[in-house]
Amino acid sequence: MKRWLLFVFILFVTLPFNAFALIPERPTTSGFVFDYQNVIDDEVEQELNKVAEMLNEQNKMQLFILTVPTIGDMTNVDYGVQVIRQWGIGQRDINNGMLIFATTDQGEGNNVVRIAIGQGLEGDYPDGKTGRLLDDYMMPYLTNGDYTTAFSEVVDAIRIEEGIDYDGLSLSFMEFMKRDLANDFSEDPIGSSFVLLVIIGSILSFFLLILEGILRLFGYKPKRSIWHFFVSDDSSDSFSGGGGSSSGGGSDRNF
Repeated sequence: MKRWLLFVFILFVTLPFNAFALIPERPTTSGFVFDYQNVIDDEVEQELNKVAEMLNEQNKMQLFILTVPTIGDMTNVDYGVQVIRQWGIGQRDINNGMLIFATTDQGEGNNVVRIAIGQGLEGDYPDGKTGRLLDDYMMPYLTNGDYTTAFSEVVDAIRIEEGIDYDGLSLSFMEFMKRDLANDFSEDPIGSSFVLLVIIGSILSFFLLILEGILRLFGYKPKRSIWHFFVSDDSSDSFSGGGGSSSGGGSDRNF
C-alpha cells in the first residue's frame, strides 16, 4: 500500500515538471522569432523579426514565433498558454500577446500549428479569424513541409490586418481585397465569386443612390427609392445576429 501511494505521489509531482520541461526557457536574446528547429530560412527569419518589432513598437501586439520538436502529452491549448505566461508575452497593461508555434517531429498528421492569443486580442482575433489565418496562409504550405513560406505568409497577413507599412509599401484596402480574393478563389472559386458579386453590387448600389440624390436635386421625386429594389422594407428584421463563446485561446491545426 505504501509503495502504491509513493508511486502515485511521484507520478503526481513529476508529471507537471515533465510537461513544463518541454517549454523552452524564455530566451535572453532579443528578437521575436525562435526557430529552434531551424526550419525557417535565415533571411525570412530576419524579415519576420522586423515586422514583429514594428508591431510591438506601434503597440499593436507582441508577436512571437516558435518552432519546437514536440509538445509531448500537453494539449495544444495548454502549451500555448504556458509559453505565453512563462515568457511574459504581451504588454502587461493590455495583454496583447500572440504566439504562433509549430512542431516538427510529431509525425505526419500529428504535428500541430497553433495561434495562441492573450485576452487583450480576443476582440480583434476571435477563434474564427485565427482559424482562417491558419487555413489560408499556413496549412497549404505546412502540409508540404514548407515552414518558411507558412510563417512568412501568415505574418504578412497580420501585418496587413494591422495596417503596418513595411519597406515603404503600404497596401491599400483594394489591394488587400484583391490579394485576399485571389487566395480565396484558388481554394473556393464558387464562394469567392459570390463575395466578388457582393462587392460589385455594393459599389453599384452606392452609385445608384448618388444618382437618385442628383435627380432629387432637379425636382425628380420617385415614388420609391432606388434602394428599395435592393433591400425590402422589412429588412431590418430579416437578420438575426449570431455568435458563440470564445475561450480567447486561438486556433490550431494538425498537419
